[in-house]
Amino acid sequence: MKQTVSPTLSIQWHLTTNCNNKCKHCYMFDEDTYDEERNKELSTVEIIDIIDDIESFEDKWGANINSFFMTGGDPLLRKDWELIFEELKKKGKNIYVMGNPESLTEDNLKKLSDLEVKSFQMSLDGLEETHDYYRNNGSFKRTVRAIDKLREHDIKPSIMFTLTPENKNELIPLMNFVAKETNVLGFAFDILSSVGNAQGIEKQFNALELKEIFTSYLEEKRRLHKEGYKLFFGEKSNFFKLIRFEEDNYYPYAPEELTAVSGCYIGLTCFTIISDGSVLACRRFPEKVGQMPKESFEDILLGSETLRKFRRPDFYEECGACDFFKVCRGCPAVTYGLTGDAFSKNPLCFRDSLSKKNTLDLKPKKSIKLDTTYEEEFDLIANHFNNIFKEKYSDFMNDEKILMLIGKFLNDIDEKQSYMKDPDKYITNCSFNLNELQKTFINYYLLRSKQGKVRNVKRYFL
Repeated sequence: MKQTVSPTLSIQWHLTTNCNNKCKHCYMFDEDTYDEERNKELSTVEIIDIIDDIESFEDKWGANINSFFMTGGDPLLRKDWELIFEELKKKGKNIYVMGNPESLTEDNLKKLSDLEVKSFQMSLDGLEETHDYYRNNGSFKRTVRAIDKLREHDIKPSIMFTLTPENKNELIPLMNFVAKETNVLGFAFDILSSVGNAQGIEKQFNALELKEIFTSYLEEKRRLHKEGYKLFFGEKSNFFKLIRFEEDNYYPYAPEELTAVSGCYIGLTCFTIISDGSVLACRRFPEKVGQMPKESFEDILLGSETLRKFRRPDFYEECGACDFFKVCRGCPAVTYGLTGDAFSKNPLCFRDSLSKKNTLDLKPKKSIKLDTTYEEEFDLIANHFNNIFKEKYSDFMNDEKILMLIGKFLNDIDEKQSYMKDPDKYITNCSFNLNELQKTFINYYLLRSKQGKVRNVKRYFL
């Protein structure tokens, strides 16, 4: 049952709970569940069965599940990790690893390279003293040394920083360190989700404080790129869109007929399997939505009531009525950690503090019934603009009007900001006739090129 647009999905897979670190702020480590998950880890045969089941779902529904993000704990501490990776490679899957430097022995590095692992993400949660406090003694130096080892084996290294009220003052210094003192290729951060060990962190952010931190990050990113540093600084949190909107660098265009344009992955583009086969709504909070291999991927993805709710604005207490809903949806994991309810109001959202208002009414206007067929539910997932962007990219880029506008905006920041203030008015003044999807493509393309996510486009970090 091939759809007009084939959805692209990804899997985050926690192969094991075993880890060299019991980090003081780890949101995936919970004393109450750790032993149970460890004692019930899936066998190799069960994991292969799940991989086969996922492939069967792809064949039946015309979906593309090409990216597997393997993590844990530390996935390389699982004795059969190489067999699992080989199975994924055999099926043509892209493998990304999120792990620890301690496992990057010469033997493992060679195996990862032979298996064509695309990237290896490690954590730095502050400068040396702070990071080692969170992890263990010597972890900072081991992580920095591992960056060069990965580069030597043609595996792309990236660094993730988990932002907490305790380490917030080290974000900017760490940006400078990784840009100037390491050969890492990517750096990003996200807000701590207060579950697992992270529940022990008592201090919390407020929304305006967070806005200042995000603004400082963007300013430092621009400064470092202006100085010539090529490191890719990601904008992982959807709150960055709020700041770019206020700066006239982004507009949250979102046609009514689309389920989503961008924003939080939950329920739409990314799904998490943990070591005992439990399927989570998100890897950053423990909302179980199914159990594999006992249940099929199809029944969990399309049948889970929780996942269905995450696809519908009606169930979000405040995000569902926001004009940024289809491009943001905040972070239900952070909301869950702070309130105990992933659908409640996000206490850290600073949308209402922005001085700028939308010129278009982009709030979701219609309810989507919860009782749908699997076919209808699949269409909701497929109706994400990321899928349209990938499948119709060539068609969009062969349109002379679109090419002219994108070229103008990439080369003239004033023109781009004029457009972003009111896209419809700007296009009308140009006497262009563009449909809703074409307008969305322009905005989506400009945002992705700003973040370095579009190939063969000059990167502007302004």
